Amino acid sequence: MSRKLKDTDYIVPKKQGLDFFKLLLNMDEAFGTQYKSFKTKSDALFNAIRHGDRYRIRTVEGITEGGIPMVGVMDILCDRIDLRHEINVKDAFEDYKENLYTIGLEYLLLSKTQFIMDYPKKKLDRLREHGQDYRILPYHNYANDKVVLGMEDKDVRDVCAIFLDHPIGNDGKEISSDKIRKVLKKDQKLALTITLNLANLAENPDVLTRWVKKRDAAIIADRVQTLLKGLPKVNKKWDKPWWNIAVETPIIE
Repeated sequence: MSRKLKDTDYIVPKKQGLDFFKLLLNMDEAFGTQYKSFKTKSDALFNAIRHGDRYRIRTVEGITEGGIPMVGVMDILCDRIDLRHEINVKDAFEDYKENLYTIGLEYLLLSKTQFIMDYPKKKLDRLREHGQDYRILPYHNYANDKVVLGMEDKDVRDVCAIFLDHPIGNDGKEISSDKIRKVLKKDQKLALTITLNLANLAENPDVLTRWVKKRDAAIIADRVQTLLKGLPKVNKKWDKPWWNIAVETPIIE
C-alpha cells in the first residue's frame, strides 16, 4: 500500500508550537541545506492570525532531475486537528513513545476518516470518468441536487493499511473501539462523518482490490464492520454541510 507522500504534517502541544516552528527554521544550520525551511510574508500573516493554534512553513519536498529544489508547504498543528472537523489529540502526547511518535492508531484513523465534501449530482459523470464514484457516501438526507463524498484515494489507502496491520481490540497494537467511541460520543457531527466513511469502506470491498488482494480486502472490510459495531449511532440528520466548509476543498477536474 506504499504511496508517494505528498507532504509531512506535525502536531505538537500548543505550548511547544513556537519553539518547534523555530527549530525547523534552523534545522539547515545543524544538518545541511536539504533540511532548509523558511517562511514567507503570507506564512507570517497566516501564523499570526491563528494565534499559536497552527503554523505554516515552506520546506524542500524534493529535487528535480535537473537538481532544482521543489518547495512545498508544511503544516504544524497544535493540540488539535482542525480540518473538516475538530479533533483534540492532547491526550495522545502522553503516550508518544508507545505510539512511535505518532498520535496513535485511533487518532490517525479519525484524522483520515474526517474528510467529507459535497458534490453536484449534475457532475456525476465526471466522478465516474475519474473512478471516484465509489466515494459517494450512503447518506440520503442531503440536498436533492448534491451527493456527499468521502475520503480521497490517498486517505482510503492509509486507512486500509491501518486495518490490514491491526485488528480491533484493546491491546496497544490493536485499534481500540473504546477510544474512538469516547471521542465520537462528544461530537455527533464528527461521528456521522466517521461512521459514513467507514461504512462505505466496509460495503465496497471490491473497490479495495485496486490496492490489495481480494483476501486482504475481505480482512479490512471485516475489521471495519467490527469497529462500527462498537461506535455510537447518529440519529440526527442534516440536509446541509455539518462539517467545516472554510477549508481548502480538492477540485475534481
